[in-house]
Order: sequence, then structure tokens, then C-alpha cells
Amino acid sequence: MILCFLPGLNPVLLYTLVYTGMLSSVAEVSHYLAHNSNSPVAGFLARTGLLLPKRRHARHHLEDNVSYTFLNGATDPLVDMIARRYSAGYKNGTDLHYSKYIPQAAAR
Repeated sequence: MILCFLPGLNPVLLYTLVYTGMLSSVAEVSHYLAHNSNSPVAGFLARTGLLLPKRRHARHHLEDNVSYTFLNGATDPLVDMIARRYSAGYKNGTDLHYSKYIPQAAAR
């Protein structure tokens, strides 16, 4: 909120930062709803772009480096563009690391 007091800051930039920050704080909820909710409210929010619709999020599990849902439906295309440019994808990173993971209980 300290940014609000900086003179000459572009209001569009400020609102974008606040909007992104607020939606980022509910990232886990957004991801959960993309998987599990059939509620009319979640459906409405998905249609308005505030949540990523289930069908679009399904791409995240079928393809690599798309539809992460960690922000929202409106910024998902931007996140996809950034991910394509700067990330090798989770299948070449996280998935490979996870496949080598052995839970402590199973290791004993």
C-alpha cells in the first residue's frame, strides 16, 4: 500500500498491481475451485474471468506450461505467454523431481 503514496505513479499500474496481488493471495482457492467446485458462484466467476474455467484448466494437466490458474482466468493468457518464454515447463522440472521423491514412511 505504500505505492499509493508515491507521486506520479500511473493509476492503471497501481490498480493492476493491487488487482494481481489480491488475486494472487487466493491462488490456492482458485486452483481448488478449478478442480472441485460445481457451485453457481464459482461458475459465474469463471464466466467473468475471475476464476479459470474447469475446461481451460484441464489443459494444465494435458499440456505442458499452460493454464496454471495461480492468478485467475483473466491473466492466465499473460502467464502462459511468460511461461512459454521463460520456463521449460513443469514436466521437465517439477514432475521429474517429484518422480524421484520417496516419502519418509516408505523409505523405512
